Amino acid sequence: MKHNPTYEECAEKLEKIYSELEKIENFYFADVGYKIVNGEATDEFAIRIFLHGPKLEEEGDLVKFIPLRYGNIKTDILPTFEPLNGCPIQPETNRIVEINPIIGGISIGPYGDISTLGIICESERYGLCALTTFHGKYRGKIIYQPSPQEGTQSFRPIGKLVSHVSELDISLLKIENNIDLYSNLMNLQTPSRIASWSTVVRIFKEKSIIYKSGRSTGVTRGKISGIRKESQQITIRSKRGEVLSCRGDSGAIWVTEDGEIIGVHTKGKISNNDISFALCYSLNKLVRHWGLSLKHQSA
Repeated sequence: MKHNPTYEECAEKLEKIYSELEKIENFYFADVGYKIVNGEATDEFAIRIFLHGPKLEEEGDLVKFIPLRYGNIKTDILPTFEPLNGCPIQPETNRIVEINPIIGGISIGPYGDISTLGIICESERYGLCALTTFHGKYRGKIIYQPSPQEGTQSFRPIGKLVSHVSELDISLLKIENNIDLYSNLMNLQTPSRIASWSTVVRIFKEKSIIYKSGRSTGVTRGKISGIRKESQQITIRSKRGEVLSCRGDSGAIWVTEDGEIIGVHTKGKISNNDISFALCYSLNKLVRHWGLSLKHQSA
């Protein structure tokens, strides 16, 4: 009888070979997820290797040196590319104006960049804060709402970036200046708690829907299609033809229908068959690193 490898077997193998995979030309990232056939996820776990590169019909030599399997564990090779037409702001809510009180899902940024305000929280070290994503070069810089890069006439300072975890590309924004805040994510529910890694694995196996609220694409939904335990990296996929995220959505929070926080959105790309993929990272490591707890406060 054919033995389909379990998630645990695939995860163990992936951690052993990850450094080898990173040497592949155009390597983007890898995870354990459901093998995709004709644009649809199957029930078979595989080691999925995402590559920066062209569409499948153009890939040529891009994948010929990658093994088709490691023992009984198959690989799934998924070239990814940037959307050609960019991504317009969703019309249902204007997220790039000054919003008072501040709320998850809106535009923030220093001079020179744009991101999404994620979740408002408390840090044992820094006090009232919010999670977002900016490169470490902005540490100590003033963050405005909305970002000055939006070109609006009105924007206000809301705090400074005080810490950055480079391996996850996630930043901590200390909120200052007596800013009013509201703990909801725009157009979504109030986050209730941070999901444990075991909960993330369960949601992954159940193929449940999760949601994010971002500056550029508004509220979008997808399913967890792959995870990597060591880094607590989570891959989310859309239905064919749907877009999960675009530039400016980094920092958004992915949550379940019950308000459990899955992770912080960091990047996204389009793959073959017009499927959109997004990456986020679980908050479990950040909870320990920054001493975080959720801040439930209404205006």
